[in-house]
Amino acid sequence: MGHLSASSPRRARGREPAVRLFSEEYNQAHLHQPGVEQFDPSYLISRLGAKINRVLVAGILERLERRSNDNGISYDGEIVDAMGRNYFRIAHFQPELHDRAEQLTLRFEEGETMFVLMIAKARHYANPEDGAIYNSLRPEEMAVIDRSRYVEWVLEAADATLSRMDEVTRAKDLDATPQAMVDGGIPMHRVQPLLDARGFYADHFDAESYGLGVLQALDAAEAGAQFEGSESSADAVSTIDQASLRSLLIKTIKDRDTGSGVEYNDLVTACRQAGAVQGDIDEMMEALEGEGVIFEPDGIFRYALVDPDAAA
Repeated sequence: MGHLSASSPRRARGREPAVRLFSEEYNQAHLHQPGVEQFDPSYLISRLGAKINRVLVAGILERLERRSNDNGISYDGEIVDAMGRNYFRIAHFQPELHDRAEQLTLRFEEGETMFVLMIAKARHYANPEDGAIYNSLRPEEMAVIDRSRYVEWVLEAADATLSRMDEVTRAKDLDATPQAMVDGGIPMHRVQPLLDARGFYADHFDAESYGLGVLQALDAAEAGAQFEGSESSADAVSTIDQASLRSLLIKTIKDRDTGSGVEYNDLVTACRQAGAVQGDIDEMMEALEGEGVIFEPDGIFRYALVDPDAAA
C-alpha cells in the first residue's frame, strides 16, 4: 500500500468530533448512515438525533478479556456507566493499544476497580439471520481516571443529553421541514440529524424515556463528588460515607422500581459509581433488610415503604 498524501481524503477530512453520551442512548442508536465515498465517515443517528462517528465515554471497567486466534491477539471488554454498559473490542490490527490493554487486563484480573475514559469509534452490526442490531466500540485512546474526572464526564454527558432532549421536545412540535426547524430555534447543524431521527424512529423519537436515567446519573455523581477521589480502588476503601450509601441505596430502589423491583447488579453499579466498594454495599443491603427498610424476593430488591430513620 502507498503512503497517504496530504491530499488524501482520509487525511484531509480530519477526525470527527467525539460525542459525549451515555450508554443507553448509544446502544439504542440503530439508524446507520454509511459514507458515500470510500473514505467518507459513517454515522449512527440516535433517538435524540446525536450524529455519532466517535464517542467519549467513561465508566467502571466491568470486563476485560484477552483473546487469541489465527489473526492475532484482541481484547474484549465492557465499561459500565450510570445508564448501562458499553461493549468494546481492541482489535488485532491495533498493536499500538495492546501494551495498554495488557496492563489493564492484569490489573483487572488482580481485582482492581478502575474508572476508564475512552475515545472510540462507533461500530454497528446487523445480524442477517434475525435482523438484531448490535453496537459496540473500537477504542482509539483509553486511560484510567480518578473518580473526580469520572464525575466531570457524567456532568458533561448529562449536559449534552439534556440539550438533545430539549431539541427533540421542541422539534416534535414543528413541521418536519428544515425551514420550520430553523425558524423554531433548532441550530442549523442539528436540523438534518433530528429530521432523520424523527423519520426513522417515529414513536421512539421522544426525550421522556431518557429523563429518569439522566437524573439517576446526576444523583450518583453528586453523591460521589462529595468525597475525594483516588486513582484506583485497589485499597478497597469506600469514598462515600455510610449515611450517604444508605440514602443512595434507598433512593435508587424507590426511583427505579416501576413494579418489578430492582436487580442486585443495578444497585451495585449505582453505588460503585458513587464511590462505594463491594463489601460495604453488601453490608448496607443486609443492614437495610434486617431493619425491614428493603426486602429481596427472588434476588429482586424492593422498598418496604417504612424507613425507621425517616419516621423518627
